[in-house]
Amino acid sequence: MGAREAFQMFTASVKEYLNIDDSFSYMTLFNLEHPVGFVFTVGLTVAAILMVKAMFEALYLSRDEEERQKTLAKARALEAEREKIVQRDFTVEQLNEFNGLNDKPIYIGINREVFDASEARDTFYGPGKT
Repeated sequence: MGAREAFQMFTASVKEYLNIDDSFSYMTLFNLEHPVGFVFTVGLTVAAILMVKAMFEALYLSRDEEERQKTLAKARALEAEREKIVQRDFTVEQLNEFNGLNDKPIYIGINREVFDASEARDTFYGPGKT
């Protein structure tokens, strides 16, 4: 059996299943007054909408993933930088040296804990700030 015979058998079985007579043509598929045409047109429209939706989702998800990767890389770099700070005890005199002058970091001591406030040098802390 060749491809042509297989296609004709398939077409005949679909026509029998849908109870379509021999006057059916492919133009019937686009005739909205015919039940088969209506279902075909609605199905084709839904498939087109879903395909366009999937394309836009793929486009925007890839952009969101790029932004997420950049943010994650920045967070990892910041965490690595914070880990460079060696934990130690400071006296008040030692802590006063880390005031942000001469490119030194800014350390703040609160309740016996020392915090690195260097990231807020330009906004809250540093020379001339409170």
